[in-house]
Amino acid sequence: MKWRPGQSSTPPDRLEPTLLSFVWRYSSRHQFALLAITLLSFPVLYASLELPKRILNEAIGGTEFPVQILGINFQQLSFLLLLSFAFLFMVLCGGLIKMRLNIYKGVVGERLLRRLRYRLITQVLRFPTARFRRTSQGEVVSMVTAEVEPLSGIMGDALALPLFQAGQMLTILTFLFIQNPWFGLAAVALVPLQAIITPLLQRRINRLHRERVRRVRKLSELIGECVQGLDDLRSNGGTPYALAIFSHRLGGIFHIRGDIFRKKFFMKFLNNFINNLPPFLFYAVGGYLVIQGSLSIGALVAAITAYKDIVTPWRELLNYISQIQETSDRYKSLRDQFQPDDILDAELFEESGDELPRLNGAIRFDQVCITDPNGTRVLSDISLSVPAGAMVAVQSSNSTVRKAFSQVLSRSISLSSGQVNIGEHDLGRLNQAVISARIGLATSTPYLFNASVGENIYMPLRRNPRADLGAQELDDPELLESLASGNSTYPVNAEWLDLDIARFSKLDELNQWWLMIVDAMGSEDYLSQRALDARFEPSDRPSLAKKMIEFRPRLARRLAEENLARFIHPFERDALNPSLTLTENLLFAVHLHSSRDEHVATTSQLIKRFTAAGFGPELEHFARGLLETLVHTFASIGSNHPMFKRLGGLTPEIFQSLQDLHQKQSTGRPLSNTEAELRLSLPFMVTVEQLDMPLPRPICTAVLAMRDECIPLHEALFQSRYRPLDEKRVNPGISVLENLLFGKLARAGETNERNIRSIIAEELLQAGLHGPLSMLIRSIPVGLGGAEVPPIAQERFAFLRATIKKPDILVLDQALASHSVAQRNEALRKIRRLLPETTIFVLEPAFSNMEQFDQTIDLQDSQPPQRGGAQTPAESPTETIEDFENKRKVIASTEAFAKLSPAQVRLLAYASRWVRVEADELLFRSGDLPDGAYIVVEGLAELRWPDATAEDEPISEVGPGRLIGDLSVIVDQPRNMDLLAIKPVLALRIERRELLEIVENDAAVAMILLRTVSGHLFNAAETIRGERTDER
Repeated sequence: MKWRPGQSSTPPDRLEPTLLSFVWRYSSRHQFALLAITLLSFPVLYASLELPKRILNEAIGGTEFPVQILGINFQQLSFLLLLSFAFLFMVLCGGLIKMRLNIYKGVVGERLLRRLRYRLITQVLRFPTARFRRTSQGEVVSMVTAEVEPLSGIMGDALALPLFQAGQMLTILTFLFIQNPWFGLAAVALVPLQAIITPLLQRRINRLHRERVRRVRKLSELIGECVQGLDDLRSNGGTPYALAIFSHRLGGIFHIRGDIFRKKFFMKFLNNFINNLPPFLFYAVGGYLVIQGSLSIGALVAAITAYKDIVTPWRELLNYISQIQETSDRYKSLRDQFQPDDILDAELFEESGDELPRLNGAIRFDQVCITDPNGTRVLSDISLSVPAGAMVAVQSSNSTVRKAFSQVLSRSISLSSGQVNIGEHDLGRLNQAVISARIGLATSTPYLFNASVGENIYMPLRRNPRADLGAQELDDPELLESLASGNSTYPVNAEWLDLDIARFSKLDELNQWWLMIVDAMGSEDYLSQRALDARFEPSDRPSLAKKMIEFRPRLARRLAEENLARFIHPFERDALNPSLTLTENLLFAVHLHSSRDEHVATTSQLIKRFTAAGFGPELEHFARGLLETLVHTFASIGSNHPMFKRLGGLTPEIFQSLQDLHQKQSTGRPLSNTEAELRLSLPFMVTVEQLDMPLPRPICTAVLAMRDECIPLHEALFQSRYRPLDEKRVNPGISVLENLLFGKLARAGETNERNIRSIIAEELLQAGLHGPLSMLIRSIPVGLGGAEVPPIAQERFAFLRATIKKPDILVLDQALASHSVAQRNEALRKIRRLLPETTIFVLEPAFSNMEQFDQTIDLQDSQPPQRGGAQTPAESPTETIEDFENKRKVIASTEAFAKLSPAQVRLLAYASRWVRVEADELLFRSGDLPDGAYIVVEGLAELRWPDATAEDEPISEVGPGRLIGDLSVIVDQPRNMDLLAIKPVLALRIERRELLEIVENDAAVAMILLRTVSGHLFNAAETIRGERTDER
C-alpha cells in the first residue's frame, strides 16, 4: 500500500489549557487501564495486612487445633506454614502488581512527554520569523528539552498515583478501624491539618520556582548571545561587564534557590513532625489497652505496622499535590510561550495527498503593511500588480525593507494589514506545502542544515516519502509507537525525493537540471573544484570509478607536458610518500576511520614489528626529531591555532601529553613505557610533510623492507579501517583529485596547485567527466549552519535550492552577491531562459541596467513603490630543501622579522618553502594571484613593470635579506609587477594562506607587516614626489 500519514500526524491548532486536560485527552484509555491495575492491588494489600495478625494470634498464640480449611485439617505447625506462605504469595503479588503499574505509568508518561515535545516543535515551526528576534534560540531549546523533562513523571501519575495511594490509604484505615476505632481516628486526626497547610506552603514555593525558571531562561539567552558575539565581546573589551552581568544573574538565581530550600524543608519538617504524632498515641493509648486486656498484642503490633504503611501513601499524596501544582504552572508557562497571538494557523501546515496547485497567475498587493515589533512601519500601504511571468526589479537601499518585501512573498512574516493574491489564491491562506513547492527564495546569507549539500539543495523536493508498505511494515513497533504518541508517521529511511514537484519523470532529468542551473550561475568551475575534494565509495558509482581509472594516464601525460608532475607525490609500491603517515606507508593503504582505541592498538602492533625487525633505533631517532620540531613550532601558539588543526591526526589532549613528555625528556628524567610508546607513535599520527621534515633514509629502508610483510596484515587486521592503494581501483579514503592523480599534491605553493587543478578541470571537461563528477558535490557535508563550506559556496547552494524545484515565483534577495554585476546580469539572462514562465523578483540596493526587467519597483523605506516599465537610473620551477633550521636562521636574520620571538620565527619557518630560480626567470609576474611573500637568500632580482624592456631602469633591486611580495598578500590583490632573477636566486617563500593565518592570530607579526607595508607606501610616495620635482 502507498504510505499516507495517520490521523495523529496533524496536531490540534492550540495546546490544551491545562496539564490535566492534556493528559486526559491523550491517555484517558490508558488511565482507565492504570485504574484497573490499581483496584486489583487493594485486596492483595488488605490480605498482606491481615495475615501477619492471624499468624500472631491464631497460628502462634492459638490453642484450638486442628483448624479446618476447605475440608482439610491443619495442625499448628502446618497452619503456621500455610499462613506464612500465603503471606509470601501476597507480598509477591503486590510487588508484581506495583512493578507492572510503575512500568505502565513510565511508558504512558514518556509517551505523553514525546507527544508534548513534538507539539512544541510543531508550534515553533509555525512561529513567524520575527518571533525569533524576541526569543533566543537557547531559550527555545531549553524549554523544549530541559523544562519539559520533569513533566514525564507527573503525566504518567496524573490519575493513577492519587487513586493508588488514596486507595492504599483507605484500605489501611479500614483495617485500623476494624482493629479499634480509636486507632483509625488517631491515624486520620491530623490529615485535615496537613491537607490545608501543605498546598498553602507549596503555592509559595511554586511562585519561587516560576521566577527561577524565568531567570534561568534569561541566563541561557545571555550565554547564547555571548557565544555568538564572542569575537566582538573580546575585541571591544566587554568581557568584564559581561562577567558582572553573569555574576548578578547567577546571584539572583542563588537567592531564589535559597528561599526555595528554606520553605521546602520547613514544609518537610512540619509534615514529618505531624506524621510522627500518631505513633505516640499508638504506643501510649494502645499500650494502656493491652495492659487493661481490652486489646491483643497482635492487634497492636498489626496496627503499628499498618500505620507505618499508611505514612508512605500519605506522603506520596502530599508530594503529588506539590508536584501537580508545580508542573501545572510549568505547563501553563510553556503554553504561553509556545502559543503567541501571531502564530500561523495549524491548518496551513496540514499535509494532504491532493495535487499542489500552480501559482502562475498575476500577483496583486492590496494595501500591504508590515510593522516591526517596535511598532515602526517597514512597508506601508503597498499596492501594486505584477503580471504572471514578469521579471521585476525591486530596488531599495534599505536592507530591512528588501528583506520584509521578500518575506511577504514567501509568507515568512505576518501582514499587519492588507492582502496578497496570486491569481485566484490568497497567499495568506495557502497551504505551506504549496508555498515551499511553488515559491523559491534565495539570499546571500542562507542557513544550511547539518547535512550533505544534496540534502540541503533537495529540501524543497522532500515533501512526502514514497514507500510501499506491506503488512509486516505496518506492524513495525516504531511506527505503532509514533501513532500512539501523535508524532509524524513518515518513515525516515524511505525515498523522499518527489520529482513530481519539479515536473520531472526520472532522476536523470533532475541531475541534468542541476547542471543547467550551475551553468546559469556561472559556477561550474567553482563547484567542479569543490567536487574534486569530495570522496565516494566506488561500489556506489562503478561506471564513474571505471572512467576515472581510464582517465589517469591521460592526466599524467598532460601534467608531465606542463612540467607539473614534480609537484605531486605519487603512490608507488617501491617508494615512500611524504604525505602519508608511517602506518599508511607501511600498509600502502590510506586510513578510513577508527576509534582512538583501535588506532592505538594498530600503532602498538606496528611499533613492535619495527623493533622485532631490528629498526627500533631508527624509529626512536625519527620520533625524537618529529617531537622536537612539533613542540618548538606549536608550543607557543597552542592547539587552537588554525595551522595546528591542519595536522589532523593530533588532538589537543595528545599534543598536551607530547608537550609534557618533551619537557620530561629535556630534563633527562626517564620515560615510562606508556610515554615512550606515545613518543614512538608520533610518526604514525602525522606526516613528515606536515612538519616540513625529510624522510630519513634509514626509515625509508626500514619501511620498504617491512612493507611486503605488513600488507598481508592489513588485509587480515585492518580491513575496516584502511583501504589499500591500488592503481586499478578508486580509493574512498582519498579525494577525487587524489584518485585522479593517484597521489597527493606536494606543498608547492598555491599557484602550482591552482595550475594543476585548472588542468584537471580542463581535461575532465574534454573527457566528458565534468558533469558526473560535479554531482559528487551533493555528498559533501556542510556542517552546522554551513560552517564547513565558505560563504561563497553557501550563497550558490541557496540559489540551487531555490531553483531546483522549478518554482512559479522566484525571489532573489541579493542572491549571488559575490558575483560581479556583469556575472549577475548574465546569470539572470540564463535563468530567464531556463524558467520562461516564472515570475522573478530581483531585489538589490541599486541596478546598473534595467533593460532586461519588465517592471521596476522602487521602495523608498516604508513609502509606496513607484510602478512602471523598465528604466535606467542615472549614475616556477621549485625545489624543496628540507632544512628547518636554515629557514629559521634566514627569517631571524631578515630585518623585517628581526624583533620577533624565537617561537614566532619558528612558526613562520614552518609556513615557508624554498624556491630556486635561474637567471632571467621570474619568481612572479604581473597579474599572478599572490602565493606568498618572498625573502631573497642568495642572488639578485629586480622589480620591473610588466611592459618594461631590458633597457628600462628597474623599479628596485632585491637582494639577500629583502622581504618582497607581502603587500599583494595583505591586500589580496594580483601582483602588479614582475620579479625577475638577474642572477640565480634562492628565496624563501612564506605561503600566503599560512601567513594570513599567522597575521590573524599573532598581533606582533601583524604589526611587523603593517610597518613593512607602510614603508613600501612611504617609499613609493617619496619616489613619485621626486619624479615630479625632476619634471619641474
